[in-house]
This record gives sequence, structure tokens and C-alpha cells, in this order.
Amino acid sequence: MPFSDNDNQLINKMKTEAPEFYDLFMRTCNIYECQASSASHDILNHITVLHGTLQVLEHRSNDIKHDPVWMNFSKALHSLIDYINTTSELRYARHCNKSYFDILDILWNIPLNLDDMFETIGETHSRNYRLDFPEQFPLVYADCDRINSALLAIARNAVEATDEGDDIIISASLDSNVLSVVVTDYGCGFSEDALSHVFHAFESEKTGHAGVGLAIARAVASAHGGSVSITPLATGTSVTFSFRI
Repeated sequence: MPFSDNDNQLINKMKTEAPEFYDLFMRTCNIYECQASSASHDILNHITVLHGTLQVLEHRSNDIKHDPVWMNFSKALHSLIDYINTTSELRYARHCNKSYFDILDILWNIPLNLDDMFETIGETHSRNYRLDFPEQFPLVYADCDRINSALLAIARNAVEATDEGDDIIISASLDSNVLSVVVTDYGCGFSEDALSHVFHAFESEKTGHAGVGLAIARAVASAHGGSVSITPLATGTSVTFSFRI
């Protein structure tokens, strides 16, 4: 379960001054994450069967795909699957399976992967992505899938905070052995209240959203010795995802 910087200070203090309560607290957190993930997995099994049935019906009757009621139901189902998949990632965000890979393979493909992600839930979003990366980075030793999921979660927030045709800037830099990826948008930004709990799972100002994207991103960064920070702009937000390579 990801925590704010203030939360982490209190937790570290508890670890030092009251280790027995710290152990109990961490066990409780693990139970919470496991239950949330397990419930999501069980629900997804049934939803997947339903989704497969719909695909068979669409294959047998091509006209049904153009029926407004069917289209709305299909879109809602895809959104539900996306919601459950995102929620289930909480359990595994801190578990790493590290290997060497080229981070540029992930960075250059963020726009394409976002398009694919939105397409699966029946949505299309046109944004002007401005990508600013060096020609080459050293090979990264990290969990490729987790890093990719974290960056997509951050970039997805930027898309959902902006309008059609708006700019989203994604840049990356290396300082010693810490690689930082910055995603900047000029959209609606976060309210002051939202910023106070932006990394808390299952809390979102946006209707119909799981509210776990930034929580997952921070957990992944933490598992790689890094962090996620948010800088409010006059218009929009800049999110920095940093991790040790």
C-alpha cells in the first residue's frame, strides 16, 4: 500500500520506537492488498466468461455490434474489465522480476500503448505527444513490465486531465544511476484537497476511476529505490517518476 511522505515518516518512527506495532501494521496492510487483489481476480474470471460470450454473439451476428444499446453495454463491460485489471495490479506493484532492457523501448512506445489501452475500453483520445529523450541510455536493470505499467498509469492520468489536441510532454534524463521520467500536461490539474491524498489507493476525484494509478506508480518506484513526485503548475501538472537503474 503506497503512502505519502508524511505517512512514511510516521511509519519509520513506529518501526524504530514500537517494532511490535509496526509488524502488526505491515501484516494488516498486506492482508488488505491481498484481499483487494484476490477479490478483483475472482470477479474478473466471471467477467471474462461474459466477455467471451459477447464476442461469440458479435461474430455470429455482425449487425448487433452497431446497435446503440449493445455498444453502450460493450463499452461499459470493457471499462469494468479495465477497472478490475488496474485494481489487481496493486498486489504485485512492489514485487520485482528484474532483468536488463532498453528503457527507450518503453518510452518511445508510450503513446502507442496508451492508444491500445483506451481502444480496449472503447475510447479514443487524440493528444499531441512531445517526446524528449536522449539518443541512448545505459541498459536498465529493473522490472520491465512494472516500470511500463507505472509510466502508462502516469501518462494515462495526463490524457484524462486534458482535452483533444492538447500537448503532453514526456521527457527523461539520467543523473548518476537514477533515471527520471517527467510527464507534463496543461490540463485541469489536481485540487488542493486531492493533492493531500493523491497517492492513496481507491481515492479519485474522477467518476468511474479506480484511483490506483499513482498508488501503483509510487509502489513500483519504491520497489526500485525511487520515488514519484507531483509538481502543480499554473495550468496542469508535472509528475516525475524516478528509479535506480
